[in-house]
Amino acid sequence: MKHIQLTAIASLSALALFGCQAPSHTQTTQPTHTTTQTQPVTHNNAVKPIRTLNAVTCNDQSVNLNLNQGGVAQQGMLQGYKYCEYNIPLQAGQHLNVDFDSSSLGAYVIVYGRDDLSMTELTDNGYTATQNEVLPVRVLLTRNEARNNTQVPFKVQFNLR
Repeated sequence: MKHIQLTAIASLSALALFGCQAPSHTQTTQPTHTTTQTQPVTHNNAVKPIRTLNAVTCNDQSVNLNLNQGGVAQQGMLQGYKYCEYNIPLQAGQHLNVDFDSSSLGAYVIVYGRDDLSMTELTDNGYTATQNEVLPVRVLLTRNEARNNTQVPFKVQFNLR
């Protein structure tokens, strides 16, 4: 059953990607955050805090994230064709896990501009960098969902190990 659901989501997501237009502008902002230790991440017997970014309404914005100090969590709101993009610098060999939650099946996470990663790679298996790179991770809606122009809440958490 899970395979059928993932196939349906991947099919809808692919339709959305091919129908979306490139944004006319992109704003780069620095994340505002507060440090919390309510949900520590444990890797190699070390506890790393999860920073919680302020809630955001996605408006074609890019946020540069530094995950060397633990995980980052954010909740926000998607509406229409607007997206949130997180630029995550990775060193060769680092593994990124992404936990994504939304009440809508039309909300999803992708690595933007990369054809070598499947639609569900980040949330199912995570991603291991083979070289130093900056991974552009987008949170967005499928084209059908975007056309409805309804507001869709989401939560995303990035963990690096």
